[in-house]
Amino acid sequence: TGATAATAGRATVLLVVVALLGMLAWSAQTRAFDPDEFQHLQMAWLIGQVANAFSPPPLGYLYAPYFGNPQLQPELAKSAELGLQFTAAGQRVRATLFQTRVRQELDYDTTAGRFENVARTRNRGLELSYDGRVAATDLRATLTAQDPLDADTGARRLRRSQVLASASLSRDLGGGWRAGLALRHAGARLDDGGVTLPAYTVGDVTLQWQVRAGWQWFARIENLGGARYETARGYQQAPRGVFTGLRWQPV
Repeated sequence: TGATAATAGRATVLLVVVALLGMLAWSAQTRAFDPDEFQHLQMAWLIGQVANAFSPPPLGYLYAPYFGNPQLQPELAKSAELGLQFTAAGQRVRATLFQTRVRQELDYDTTAGRFENVARTRNRGLELSYDGRVAATDLRATLTAQDPLDADTGARRLRRSQVLASASLSRDLGGGWRAGLALRHAGARLDDGGVTLPAYTVGDVTLQWQVRAGWQWFARIENLGGARYETARGYQQAPRGVFTGLRWQPV
């Protein structure tokens, strides 16, 4: 019948779409339990994941005046993770081993003054993370130890730290008020010319107040300690900054 033919046609189209998506990217993930359903129980489980990724160069990398490169090729990445996660009473701790291999990675070449493709890169390491709530305070923290290399030469990747860390807390103060503190740290890293960029730690403070339904006042101090640091040689980052404003969202 016509209805049967239409149903078969839709099924065929769906199978074709799924097959095409599978050719572009695939991932497999196994978990013993769903953490959202068992967040108040004590349990540990093993987490594994493998994935492929395809990332075309942004238009600015291709055609921006002076540093664009229309010959850029897309990044192709393969990654794998294996981790152990433990949860108890709303607290979660995870340790994850990871490895990522990238072909044609997009990177800025300071010698050529434009973006180029790096033939093959490899990064592997360990990430430790925690998130949970203590009393009325939400806490998050991560620590990453990694080894980013040029897979062809074995050289350390420029401007890539071997140690990264972050921590944040936020607390509901009542009466529509909420305050937060966030810290981020990057270890020392190499740059062009044998220069070593020193490690840095930056802290930000936020405060917000729900004035009324749909309206929120906010204030934040970025780089609270006035840290002087560069993410690349010659690119000094912003000093301490104070910002405030009013947000509106439809209700």
